[in-house]
Amino acid sequence: MSKLPAHLPQTVDGASAHIYTVTTPSADDLKLMVFLEAAGQGFYGAFAEAAPNDEIRAIFNKNGQEEVGHAHRVSRALKLLFNEDFDVPEPADNPYYAWPKDVVLSKDMISGIAQQELAGDALYDLWATNLGHEEASRLLRRNGKEEKGHGERMQRAAGML
Repeated sequence: MSKLPAHLPQTVDGASAHIYTVTTPSADDLKLMVFLEAAGQGFYGAFAEAAPNDEIRAIFNKNGQEEVGHAHRVSRALKLLFNEDFDVPEPADNPYYAWPKDVVLSKDMISGIAQQELAGDALYDLWATNLGHEEASRLLRRNGKEEKGHGERMQRAAGML
């Protein structure tokens, strides 16, 4: 059963649009981000299945694994900031989790994902700055650094198509 608060966006598109409007996250915003980050594993897994070669497949798989790690760090930041325990949801309990079927990868699609990942770096840095909590900020900045790495890997993958 999903622990996503009912007043938060119930679709991944709505959640993504919302999260980029947040400058200082509330506890609910961090919960939403836990769900979004955990959902990344499904999307990247589907992209990996559609990859035309092992090198691109490895990029997608690595990004997907790291997205789950991001969810765990956001959960730890939530505990530090708001003293709330919040487990990373299993795919069946995550309304944002999907494994898209019949994915057709294109250079434009992958480049767009790269831009979203690079924007994630800036968002995490903004949150870390505005929250002003040393340990929570460190966790969020680490996520941002990895998001930047995802974007750079996706740019490389786009160049391989």
